[in-house]
Amino acid sequence: MSELDRAAEWLERVFRVPSSRDLVRGVARVVAASEPSGRGPYAACRLRVVFEAEGVESDEVELECAVRRTRWPAIGDRIPARVDRAEPSQSELRWEE
Repeated sequence: MSELDRAAEWLERVFRVPSSRDLVRGVARVVAASEPSGRGPYAACRLRVVFEAEGVESDEVELECAVRRTRWPAIGDRIPARVDRAEPSQSELRWEE
């Protein structure tokens, strides 16, 4: 086991993150997004999204994440995501896809 694997295992135990989540490809449909503030290339963005994926029923989920200004989301955008079937609020946005 690598040092990185041991560190990940430790973090999962400390924060009680399940080691194997049921993630599927999907999208996050943006229903609300804050305006960027500050001047840097990244800014904190508050989002409300609905995750959409096969076998997932999701309500609106509120997220806060750092977003590159050139990729700032707008209402109606569909952001690629890895959606957690059991707990959609724990899903991951995949900005690079």
